[in-house]
Amino acid sequence: MNVLTDAEKSSITAELDASIASFEAFKAGNSGSHHKEGLKSVAAEIKEEWINSRRGVERAAGLVLAAKEAKLAELAEKVSAQAKTRLGKARSIWKRHRRI
Repeated sequence: MNVLTDAEKSSITAELDASIASFEAFKAGNSGSHHKEGLKSVAAEIKEEWINSRRGVERAAGLVLAAKEAKLAELAEKVSAQAKTRLGKARSIWKRHRRI
C-alpha cells in the first residue's frame, strides 16, 4: 500500500539525511574541544540541532500518518460502496423470491 508519492518520500529522506549529516559534522569537527566554555558552546549547538531534528522527524511521521489515514479512508469508502451494491442486489433477489 503506497501512501506517499516518490517526491514526498524523497523530500522526507533528504530532510532526515541533512539532520544526520549535521550530527556527523558535530562528531567530526568538535572532538578536540576540551575547554569548559568550548564544551558548553558545542553542547548548546547540539541541543539546538537536536530540537530542530526532532521537529523534522515529527513532521515526517505526521506526513506518513496523514497519508495512511487518507488511504484507509479511501479504502473504507470503497468497501462501503461495494457493501451497498451487494446489499442492493440481495434485497432485489429477496423481493423477487417473496413474489413467487
